[in-house]
Amino acid sequence: MNPDAQADYCADLALLLQHGTPMAEACDLLAGEAGVGSIEMQIASGVKSGESLRHALEATRVPSWALAAVEATETTGRPADGLDLASRVLREHRVWRDRMIRVTTYPLLVLGSSLLLGLILFRSILPTISVLAEELGADLPLATRTALVLGHAAMSPVAWVIALVALGGTLALASDQGRLRAAASRLPVMAEVIRMDESRRYFGVLGALLAASVPLDRAMERTAHLVVNASWHAEVLELARRVRAGDSPAAAARDVRWFPTRVARVLAVAETAGTLHQACSSLADYAERVLTRRLDGLARWVPLILLAAAAAFIAFLAQALLMPAFQIDIAL
Repeated sequence: MNPDAQADYCADLALLLQHGTPMAEACDLLAGEAGVGSIEMQIASGVKSGESLRHALEATRVPSWALAAVEATETTGRPADGLDLASRVLREHRVWRDRMIRVTTYPLLVLGSSLLLGLILFRSILPTISVLAEELGADLPLATRTALVLGHAAMSPVAWVIALVALGGTLALASDQGRLRAAASRLPVMAEVIRMDESRRYFGVLGALLAASVPLDRAMERTAHLVVNASWHAEVLELARRVRAGDSPAAAARDVRWFPTRVARVLAVAETAGTLHQACSSLADYAERVLTRRLDGLARWVPLILLAAAAAFIAFLAQALLMPAFQIDIAL
């Protein structure tokens, strides 16, 4: 299933369950619409044979955090909460991805065309100009010498090997969401985006579990599996362990470095008032609002940065080509 189909299936199944339809019957209804041999039919068969919904949904290839959300809420008898969260976040991810593709397509084309043009100039015109300048005794400017070095380096076998190794490493990293998010969270621009994305999922499901009267330590243990970043996952597991040992949630949350700054303060107030599940829902809403603002900012600035890089490279090319012409003219 593609992300749109995954989101639609989770939303439809959540709607049927919220209206009291038994799980097996709800899966059968969706499988009947899809037809024989479909993934929906595999899910329905798995549920009717006694599999948990979480294991049955593995056939859809939904992200691991979505499976964790369904598993955490399924044990409380409220799988619709996890399905609804998974559907909403999957749709938001798709909208964000489509938006970024739309706003960066033109800048990337400009930047790519500039790099291709530069490569052609580095390998064809600039060497001819440099030979002519040397014959006339004219000194090549720094920009031209730099462009020549870059042109030779870009076409060397070593550069191609490095590029292939880098491409392989990038593809391997992209296939492991935990490692990918851990690497991206070290980037200043992406750190806040990933923090808020993880936070809204964590506190959204945690609030749903607490509303279903699941003990806080058990709810935290189940919700920890929604955190994809490996190092952050270890921190929330330690948080659950400390709460089970008797620490207050607010005190333990202060040591979770990636939580939004207001988490400990909100949990301290909610613990006193006995409204932890409402506080978690409020924190999830806050993280979603901040995430939306950060993503809007990225959508505005990334295209401008790409265009600025293309403009700088074109200016460098112009200087590398025109300055030798002036030197040759002077020499003549």
